Amino acid sequence: MIAEEYFDSQLGIDIWNNKYRQNNESFDEWLDRVSGGNESVRMLIEQKKFMFGGRILANRGIDDRNVSLSNCYYFDIPEDSIDGIYETARKLAKTFSYGGGVGVDMSVLAPKGAKINNAAKYTTGAVSFMSTFNEVAQTIGAEGRRAALLMSLKSEHPDLEEFITCKSEDGKISGANISIQASDDFMYSVENGEKYTQSFTRHNGDKTIKLIDSRNVFRKFAENNWDWSEPGMQFIDTMRNWNMLSECDEYVINGTNACNELVLPDGGACILGSINLAEIEVIDGQVSSFDLGHVVKNAIEGLNEVLVESLDRHPLEYQKEVVNKWRQIGLGVMGYADLLIRLGLKYGSKEAIEFTNELFKFILKEAVIASSQYAYHNESFPMFEDSGLFDSIFVKMNFDKQMEEQVMSCGLANGSLLSIAPTGSISTMLGVSGGIEPHYALSYKRKTESLHGEDKYYDVNIPIVEWYRESYNKYELPDYFVTALDIPISDRLQTQATIQRYVDTSISSTINLPNSATVEDVEDIYINAWKLGLKGVTVHRQGNKREGILTVNDISEDKDVNTELKRGDWEPKPNDLTTTDRDIYTGCGRIKMFIRYSRTNNKIFDFWIKRSGKGGCERSLDNIAVAMSGMLRLGGNISNIDKAFEGIGVCNSFSNARKSGQIVSKGNNCGDAMLRKLLEFKEDADNGNLDINGRSLKDIDGTPLSMIQKQSQPIKKGSLCPDCNALLVYTGGCVECANCGYSKCT
Repeated sequence: MIAEEYFDSQLGIDIWNNKYRQNNESFDEWLDRVSGGNESVRMLIEQKKFMFGGRILANRGIDDRNVSLSNCYYFDIPEDSIDGIYETARKLAKTFSYGGGVGVDMSVLAPKGAKINNAAKYTTGAVSFMSTFNEVAQTIGAEGRRAALLMSLKSEHPDLEEFITCKSEDGKISGANISIQASDDFMYSVENGEKYTQSFTRHNGDKTIKLIDSRNVFRKFAENNWDWSEPGMQFIDTMRNWNMLSECDEYVINGTNACNELVLPDGGACILGSINLAEIEVIDGQVSSFDLGHVVKNAIEGLNEVLVESLDRHPLEYQKEVVNKWRQIGLGVMGYADLLIRLGLKYGSKEAIEFTNELFKFILKEAVIASSQYAYHNESFPMFEDSGLFDSIFVKMNFDKQMEEQVMSCGLANGSLLSIAPTGSISTMLGVSGGIEPHYALSYKRKTESLHGEDKYYDVNIPIVEWYRESYNKYELPDYFVTALDIPISDRLQTQATIQRYVDTSISSTINLPNSATVEDVEDIYINAWKLGLKGVTVHRQGNKREGILTVNDISEDKDVNTELKRGDWEPKPNDLTTTDRDIYTGCGRIKMFIRYSRTNNKIFDFWIKRSGKGGCERSLDNIAVAMSGMLRLGGNISNIDKAFEGIGVCNSFSNARKSGQIVSKGNNCGDAMLRKLLEFKEDADNGNLDINGRSLKDIDGTPLSMIQKQSQPIKKGSLCPDCNALLVYTGGCVECANCGYSKCT
């Protein structure tokens, strides 16, 4: 097999060639290397049913370099001291140099103003040292990739408010992501509008206590998240309590890896791989349990083989000890949204949620049994006997009798099993949806910054669309082809909550919001996520300050996927434009407006018009439409046009028509009426009131019902045209207007 036969796109070929191919190896040689001689795993990869995480694809079998096979690490700052801070910086640098991403929690460091025993007398606080770790991440990367770093701070830390805004000030901390670790107590105080006590006690006995208005601080967090997509929020108590090792005293959780899908102890690391649900066999509308079970079993075996093989390849000695102690793996999924489409299920629907519950219950069961069987033939993870496994709420809630008997009899190879990573590069390489995310777009333009050493753009059309059209010989897509902005937020959260029940570590997932979303929307998302038992969630609002106002086609958190529009450049045409028409009634007749809209970007791209009637200057109207469209194409939005039109007065034809009882659209003049129609369209789009072809679901073709009712009254020969007031004539059972072309059958 060759790469050109395997991948569906040039982008897939280029990702493989530039990220994962080594020493000019052939595709078959690459399959041999990454599968490590396991023929069953090799076959799964060849069938696109399973794929290891990126570090394994790039580094397995490469023995002449110091590289890790783990994507993810976490470690604590060892102590609140200069030595502890710079020891952490050293560990970060070492881990980054091996290609691993890291999560680190800053909460061990004293807050600003605490007394210290050196020349400074008072510490500058936990946030001040984040720039040190940020500098390490920016300086040390691997193969053109910026090192991945997540820094967190717990809600009870007195520096929380400074932490919330630290990335919005002068571009600081630009090389890392940040996240609040919110406790249940903090969230309860937010919900109830109560005061909340933050406290920190140093080893010298110095104590800092701060009383805050929790709801105001939460509002500040939501405002910053709305503006910058950061900080994110992790729910630390849920992270600690919802896993297989929650009752083990030695298993202490203080944070996650850089992408938030793994809850890890100090020094912990994880081996990742994902099932491609898009390729699992579907027979008579049902997922084949035999095929999925086969994939899970062999994936668990393959991940354990990599884990054992990589024990001596971690950057730090204590990482080797911790990894061996807990033997954590993270089996996840990608192509979830594609599988729903293949089954005709709408993402987030009741039927989809019910299916998802059974799907992930099955995956967990098969993973537990496979790990137990691997332990029987090899060994259990060293802490298995002292893990308190059967006392954990997660196990009690999810293990049936067969699973319990299997693990009691044969042990368990791994302290953790399931983890849903974002799968950005590997899912894009295979042309499927990432993790449990819906497709952000059915087509998009992707810019890569690291594959070629320079910017390169790819037009991407997702394969599931072509599959549907070829399978059903239909071009129009059914309503279950939904993208991120089509799905109600409550359905997104419920989907993630359903999956989180069966995932013992965590889930990396982003909720994309339209630019029109409010701060209150962000607040609601995080409160509801906590109530639903999520361990964390990320929110990204289109067009926020982090993204840049002149950015289009954003499809994920990854900065590689943005197409940037420079000031003065025309926006490139999106691949998913639909054209729909609206009628505008002026004092001089009717204007037919044709709106081109991109569902992917929730954006009106441009529009043009066709005039009917006697009055009005046709060329002037065309010029107005071109100028308004130009503002949209050059990075502006409808609000910019609205502001520009302020102060323009009423046209006499509009006021006279209204006085005489004619039907006139909203607005004071032709340009204003066009703007009002665009605003109505955008409101429908933001509220989900458009069908797949851009037609309004509120009424007929976007025309107000009152107007439709007037037009539906019988029109007789000798009447005046409702569009242009010219005389109507009777022709072949219909009345027609020779002036503007209006017609209606009697």
